[in-house]
Amino acid sequence: MTVGILGFYLLFVLTAVLHGNRLDLEKSFDYAELCIPFFTSWWILSKYDAEKGFRWGILVGAMIACGIGLYQWYINPGVRIKSSYAHPNHFGTMINLALPILGYYVMKIKQHAYKILSALTIIMQLVCLYLTGSRGAVLALVGAVIMGMLWTYISLKKYKIVKFNGYVWGLILILLVGGGLVLHHMGQERNVDVIELAEKGESITQAGGERAQMIQASIAMWEDHKTLGVGAGHWGEEYYGAYRPADIHEKGHSMPHNMPLFFLSTGGIVGFAGYGFFVIMSVATLTQIVKMRKDAGFALAIYMVFLSFFLQGFVDTTIINKIPARMYFVLMGSFIPLCYMRLKQK
Repeated sequence: MTVGILGFYLLFVLTAVLHGNRLDLEKSFDYAELCIPFFTSWWILSKYDAEKGFRWGILVGAMIACGIGLYQWYINPGVRIKSSYAHPNHFGTMINLALPILGYYVMKIKQHAYKILSALTIIMQLVCLYLTGSRGAVLALVGAVIMGMLWTYISLKKYKIVKFNGYVWGLILILLVGGGLVLHHMGQERNVDVIELAEKGESITQAGGERAQMIQASIAMWEDHKTLGVGAGHWGEEYYGAYRPADIHEKGHSMPHNMPLFFLSTGGIVGFAGYGFFVIMSVATLTQIVKMRKDAGFALAIYMVFLSFFLQGFVDTTIINKIPARMYFVLMGSFIPLCYMRLKQK
């Protein structure tokens, strides 16, 4: 995991160095420093038996975030909630990161107070996730559950810990149907928002916006700058400049709402190779941890954290956004010592 992280950010910083542009260098370092919590959480949990603080910290943080979000809905019903975060999509990402951990501990911890509070918080999280109106977060969560169960089964198949029976396939079917209905309903509400915003002459960014145009422009940027891209700090400048689509009306975008395309267009083949290497090494590390611990619940939880974050990155900002990225790296850095700690206790 360390090799994957360092390889990823060193290659991305290298593209900025080769561009010879100060803004690109500053941006690349800004994104790279977001991985620092990985090393701090790894060090703390390796040195101290702080698992109790870890699970209670996530629970209390989730309760506070959901409380703020539900209060926002109470005072402004119909408006997408964002809790204490900058955007509703970020709140959706944070819910997806915390929910699998709470789900794991509510099944494993025998303390009644923790079980009750965690169960209530999970319900609040699901309600808040819907109220964020973040279709990307909902899609990522559904995909993470389904793909996480398959990944768990494949990882632990030879240990005969996980069995796929009719109940599992039934759950997958329910998730697909339920997730589809929720996304359809969100889409209808978002279409109404688009019409209302357009009639007022306002930006439709809140309603999903012009992602298709951003994707096309990003591909065009890469085609013209294949090796090093346009630079970490110049995507927005190029999008509204040389690569501006004719049919856009929104303002202020600095990334294409797609993380693989962001690194491809800003870092070229070099930056994208680093991102791909990071993903591959993350998959290898998590699989190794799961096989060492041999705990199906733990496996599903950490796989869901990774998958929800990675999948939402196809439609939104994740790893370049400060709060979600730091939370993600905190969890990744925690999973490693938590695995070794449990093995040591056994």
